[in-house]
Amino acid sequence: MIETAIIQSIWDLWPRSVSDPGQEALDLASRAVVEFPHSTKLLCMLGDLIQLVDDDRYDLPDALACYERAVELDPACSEAWESIGYYHDVMTDDLGRAEAAFRRAVRLGGGESSYRGLARVLAERGRDREEALRLLDECPYAESVDVQVLRDEIASRSWDPIA
Repeated sequence: MIETAIIQSIWDLWPRSVSDPGQEALDLASRAVVEFPHSTKLLCMLGDLIQLVDDDRYDLPDALACYERAVELDPACSEAWESIGYYHDVMTDDLGRAEAAFRRAVRLGGGESSYRGLARVLAERGRDREEALRLLDECPYAESVDVQVLRDEIASRSWDPIA
């Protein structure tokens, strides 16, 4: 099977609800990274699935290892940098590393989620709220509903650090 077909098959099996265990998607992604060990897309998908699917073969740090392997293979992989940002934001609470990863993702052309992640981390770190708001206002996705919702949350201090 070719890589693009495997990627589509994984998307077709992707867990869509809490009741969907996603085991088939994880199994396919696990096999696919062996067959295509230089695929940054498959590594990112495997990392995401490790976080979503309860499986005894993997621990949460294995997800980070997938993303880090992807950036070793391609330092310009914005998807992997974005995933590293979210991992450190949510899993390790290392907001400094999360910010650095999100900044890299944005610089490399990351999408809306990279901008939202960076703005949220800036707000969580207690940094200049105006910088986070400016980032969202000036990003290519400024009109997106999700960006506007986050913008309103940051403006109302919902993401400020807890004192």
